[in-house]
Amino acid sequence: MTDKLVLVLDVETTGFLKDKKRENYIVEMGIVMVDLETRKKYKIFDEVIKEEGFSEIHKDAWVFENSDLTFDEVMKKGKPLSDFKDQLQDLFNTFIVTAYNTDFDLGFLEKAGFTFPYKGPCIMKCATELYQIKSPWGIKWASVEEAWFYLFDEPYIEKHRAYDDVLHESEIMLALYSLGVWKYEKI
Repeated sequence: MTDKLVLVLDVETTGFLKDKKRENYIVEMGIVMVDLETRKKYKIFDEVIKEEGFSEIHKDAWVFENSDLTFDEVMKKGKPLSDFKDQLQDLFNTFIVTAYNTDFDLGFLEKAGFTFPYKGPCIMKCATELYQIKSPWGIKWASVEEAWFYLFDEPYIEKHRAYDDVLHESEIMLALYSLGVWKYEKI
């Protein structure tokens, strides 16, 4: 491994932070370490999560209707995020961390008590800057699927499973890094 290592993470959740109807929780997380010089990826974390407070009221969450992750899988196999607190925080204290939507993903983790001393540029914001996809409201945020198609000229349908998604998001980051759009820097 080289010195240019980045953690790319993805979380799947029961909803959005601004959803006032219920408390929202992380239900899955995947992390890949990317070596920017060799372009190699290393699996760091791939777990179904069951945070304290997750319950029957989350049975109809968007993620369960739009992926093959099930409510029962979270209830039966999910592990408390607190079980991984020290291990994950040590990684976050050591490496630059990014995500396809850092505000969303890191926001959920910050709400759970994690800190990120070395945040990298948001992959989604870098993709949006490059693509400039127009909408009736101006430039829109580039989805993972749009970024993938733009960069690799082939369709990709997001599975909304954390580890699969983070593998694709790390490829997007690598492509943006090669283009000079995503920069290895702490922000």
